[in-house]
Amino acid sequence: EAEGVLHRALRRPPPGPYRLQAAISGVHAHARCFADTDWEEIVALYGLLDAQQPSPVIKLNAAVAQSFGRGVDEALAVIETLDLDGTLEGYQPFHAARADLLRRAGQTDEAKVCYDRAITLTENLTERRFLEARRDVKLLTDVERHLRLVSYEDGRLEVNLTGNTPQHLVGSLSQKLTKWTGRRWVVVVSGEEGAPTVNERRQAEFERDYDAVKDHPLLRAAREHFPDAEITAIRKIKTESDNEGSEEEETRAQSGSGQKGRE
Repeated sequence: EAEGVLHRALRRPPPGPYRLQAAISGVHAHARCFADTDWEEIVALYGLLDAQQPSPVIKLNAAVAQSFGRGVDEALAVIETLDLDGTLEGYQPFHAARADLLRRAGQTDEAKVCYDRAITLTENLTERRFLEARRDVKLLTDVERHLRLVSYEDGRLEVNLTGNTPQHLVGSLSQKLTKWTGRRWVVVVSGEEGAPTVNERRQAEFERDYDAVKDHPLLRAAREHFPDAEITAIRKIKTESDNEGSEEEETRAQSGSGQKGRE
């Protein structure tokens, strides 16, 4: 019913700014999911709205919609022209939107600068944390690309470096972990070159466990019934017989110590 009212209102010439804003909200609401959103229609509606009420904020919203419909590069080209006179310098959504477009375009260093500015202008704690998480994606990407985790314990990481690891990365990681957890973290570079990483040791352990049970009838049956399934973990489950055995061994150990004591 609401959509019918909106369509009838839009057919009355000319649609004013309130009807255009309602139409933009209606396009968003009509989409079954984000991927189904008609971004071209939204860009066109923002164009009509900007023609009636020219505003850099409206152009910014249109550019963001354009990034989803036509690509990030075209939208960035528009956004770069919006603050030539400094009008949007203190407008937090401008820096947040520009940071997100730069991140999506792979320009992570430039994105970090914009995220820092947006965070500075943000008073809402939830939004600030969201922006900080987006900004820190670059650090996490660099960690994944350049560091190999050799050992881990609470408050301490030992890593191996790749040949092109940025010099600041180890210090940045230590500072971020301390900030995220509220506890001091130390990140050290392993002196043992080529030491296996935590994941490599886990994979080796998994392969040993798998080799030990791969011919088990239950595992063979599972592979036959689910040929496309991937086995990602093997865990030993303690049975009642295991418990009985443990109790018997414990009893024997206690009896032995008792006899030894009497001797």
